[in-house]
Amino acid sequence: TLDLLEAQIMDVDQTLQDHHVFSRYGRHLIPTCVGSVVEDAVKVFMGTGHPDIVPRISAGLGDVPDVQAHPVILKQVIGNLIVNACEAIAMSATGRGEIAIGAESVTADGIRWVRISVRDGGIGIASDALQHLFERGYSTKRASSGGIGLHWCANVISAMDGNLRADSAGLGRGATFTVTLRAA
Repeated sequence: TLDLLEAQIMDVDQTLQDHHVFSRYGRHLIPTCVGSVVEDAVKVFMGTGHPDIVPRISAGLGDVPDVQAHPVILKQVIGNLIVNACEAIAMSATGRGEIAIGAESVTADGIRWVRISVRDGGIGIASDALQHLFERGYSTKRASSGGIGLHWCANVISAMDGNLRADSAGLGRGATFTVTLRAA
């Protein structure tokens, strides 16, 4: 629809502006509401032509604390994970399914963290590929989609003092990507 296209164009414009500021002046991290970022990412990135794929946002998403992040860049990362999940489900035997998006608060070494997970029931990831997923130029896809890539995602999450992890029980068994960021 026209409204979705307008939202996507505005998102791209804001992203370009923010990337310029982020790269030129360093990190500018602010308290960021995880629920709002996820909802915005779902609205923008689920309009990519996958009607048989349903996003399921955990009801507890609003219960986690804000994170220290750059909101537009975090939305791009979550959006990329959603698009990748859509592609993995589309390539599965049924071509339909759910993307479960959730978050939890954890404490490690006296520091409070928030883990945001994006889980799909798609084609999964071979164990030998898991160790290379975040390397520059690496892709499990036959044809490059021209997306922003997991390498970039991992780097910007690291620049926000967090990390990005991938887990899969193997081919045909789906995958879960987890973004961990410091609570605000």
